[in-house]
Amino acid sequence: MPQGVINYLTKELLDVYDYKVEPSLDARNLDCSWDRLPIAMPFNIPRNLHEYSMIIQDLSSNSKIIPYDISKHKGKKAISDANDIYKCLCLSKPQNVFDPLPFACRLIGNGLNAKKGKMIKVFFQSAKYYVDYSCIKTDGYIKSVGRFSNYECVENFTKNVLTGNRVKLNDEYMLAYALFSGIEEQLSYSQTFKHPTFNQPGSYKEELDENFIPLLFNEQDEIISYAYYNKRNSSVTFMLPQIDDKKVLLERLFTECLYKHFSELFPLQTKNPWLENDNYVLPEIIQLNREKEEALKQYEDIVKQKDKSIVKIKKKHNFLYSMLTETGENLVNNVKIFLEWLDFRNVKSMDATVKEGEDFEEDLQVLLDNNELLIIEVKGLHGTSKDNECAQISKIETRRVHEGKYSKVHSLYIVNNERGKEPLKRQMPPFTAHQIKDAEYSYRAMAYTYQLFNLYFEIQNSVITKEEARKALLVPGIVNFHSNFKVLGKPYNYFNDMTVACVEIHETNISVGDSIYFEDVNKRFHSTKILCIQVEHKNFDSINEGKVGIELESKVVRNAVLYIKK
Repeated sequence: MPQGVINYLTKELLDVYDYKVEPSLDARNLDCSWDRLPIAMPFNIPRNLHEYSMIIQDLSSNSKIIPYDISKHKGKKAISDANDIYKCLCLSKPQNVFDPLPFACRLIGNGLNAKKGKMIKVFFQSAKYYVDYSCIKTDGYIKSVGRFSNYECVENFTKNVLTGNRVKLNDEYMLAYALFSGIEEQLSYSQTFKHPTFNQPGSYKEELDENFIPLLFNEQDEIISYAYYNKRNSSVTFMLPQIDDKKVLLERLFTECLYKHFSELFPLQTKNPWLENDNYVLPEIIQLNREKEEALKQYEDIVKQKDKSIVKIKKKHNFLYSMLTETGENLVNNVKIFLEWLDFRNVKSMDATVKEGEDFEEDLQVLLDNNELLIIEVKGLHGTSKDNECAQISKIETRRVHEGKYSKVHSLYIVNNERGKEPLKRQMPPFTAHQIKDAEYSYRAMAYTYQLFNLYFEIQNSVITKEEARKALLVPGIVNFHSNFKVLGKPYNYFNDMTVACVEIHETNISVGDSIYFEDVNKRFHSTKILCIQVEHKNFDSINEGKVGIELESKVVRNAVLYIKK
């Protein structure tokens, strides 16, 4: 175990024996010919291991490998035999690296098997692997000792070797939350496990062992961490995932589980967490805990309802987002929905009515009051509009005028420009100066979908009315939804968390109760009310000249120009 773990256990007044497995021995570059090499490696496992109440072990192989030095291996025995026929362990070809971990696990397992009474076993999991071990007999022959794995000292629930770091908690057990909540991203695994089963007497049906508790799953719902109670020997096994800071996980295990439920094994502990067990909780606290659970359930129900409302609103207003991403018929349909939300009546999609051989039609028609007509061309582009794309709607306007069916024809070009980009990173406005001038000369309007997207916010926040917006879409040139705004000035100072702005005004009358407008970084206008007007610490109901301090209902954006409506 890392030194930080040893220090923690010692601080907890636990009697700790720190056993470290020796490094692996590498004989691949040994400068001599050999078919067997003696291994005299010390396995300093306590002979009284059965007297210990707990074992903590990392099942990972020791990453440290040292060269084999034949002068350090004199044939010291590592195992015993009743007939005394074993001389020592050995490395025999074709093996050329001696890994001591599985053999050490076998020796530890033998010691644990002699334990009677409660035993807590904590393991940090790793990929299961096997090593074949051989020995040199006293007669000089090589004999197989056995094939052991790094899981020799734990019940065999291993399934597949599989490596990953995406884990999820088993929400059926609070222990999973107590151990792993908040540190999931620090966990990893290299081994999956199977849930043990058993057969009831007289039945062939397999049932899951209830003494086995899965704690963590991977993304394929395979078990990667568990707790298990073995009835036969009263041992409890915790198979934990790997984590760099093992002290963090062990501290949670001791404080949230072991001290509470196995206090008889830790008599010297002063924390007494068993006082939190249900057997000792006061009735007043039981009632408060019930009320807390009810409050949490009510909170969860409210959150679920809010989440449903959010999903419903997103679905209802999906046309707003689609105007920023779509092209072709989908874009046309979503602009049509927006115009209907804007209370335009009689919005008609025209492309579907074009027959083969007929002239190209506008995308949308809107029949206005007084037998006026608004025709609209909609485009979704990866770049910005070319001159002919902006002007295409004027040709169709001329055709509609010559038909003589309407008292007046208005034209509007709407573009979802650079639709592959985030709107705030797009060119705004997406028209050149001469394209805007040509539109004014040709009496056609031009707008872009991010304008319409922001218009939704401004209407919802009472910055502009739907009627004002509808009129603005009929004005030639680039559409301006704020043409009736007048510049008040740019504040030169702020107070009270941006709710008081100092501004110099000229021949512009403002009064308490008036609305002030300003634009944020999203190119979206907001409004706020004037609560108080002061000049040199004196209050005024209205003023039209000079440096004034304006107290506002809500904070404004720093360095934003302030406007009033004409």
